[in-house]
Amino acid sequence: METPNNTFVPVLNEIHNGHTVIELSEKLTALISKVRATNGSAELTLKIKLKPANGGQTIRLIPTVTAKAPKEPEIETIFYSTEAGTLSRKDPNQRELELREVPQETIPLRAAV
Repeated sequence: METPNNTFVPVLNEIHNGHTVIELSEKLTALISKVRATNGSAELTLKIKLKPANGGQTIRLIPTVTAKAPKEPEIETIFYSTEAGTLSRKDPNQRELELREVPQETIPLRAAV
């Protein structure tokens, strides 16, 4: 069996004068950063549409690169509901601590013996 001269990688490097490979590389790098930051999963897809031209002797390749990044974690804030139907950041069931300032005493240092 003879190995074809137009294997995938050389053809891919020629699509859109190499810009498709550059776009794939840039999107891959961005996705790797987001996967590491979010610990989520991502997808990078290359779709190549082949269209005949000139009665099928010429083939047009039309690339589409799509990247699906992981979702950022949702940011949440806890509020407590009141009987009046409002929200408060303070838990109404938790008692307030009666804090007071403690005066600082100056203690003289003893001489080393």
